[in-house]
Amino acid sequence: ALVRSENPNVTNTDVSRILGERWRNMSEEDKRHYRETELVEREEYKQRMARFKAQQARIDASSRTHHSSMTLQHPEETDQRHETTPHNYSVAQETLEY
Repeated sequence: ALVRSENPNVTNTDVSRILGERWRNMSEEDKRHYRETELVEREEYKQRMARFKAQQARIDASSRTHHSSMTLQHPEETDQRHETTPHNYSVAQETLEY
């Protein structure tokens, strides 16, 4: 934001170039703060992604289980498959549950 406010008419490419020049000219001591912050944020990101992926896996597994028990037959129809289906849903009833 600072580079953009100092140079309002430059392109994104030029902003990247300016930032690269500033980074290269920065002392190692000044860079240390940014590198340490990046390591902390990277670890936090990895942990958030692991939680997100685990949550998505649970949702996907739940979705597969739920839909695999769904019958596409009308509730009044009967046959062996319909009678052994754990839930007696019609397509319309299943849609309303969402």
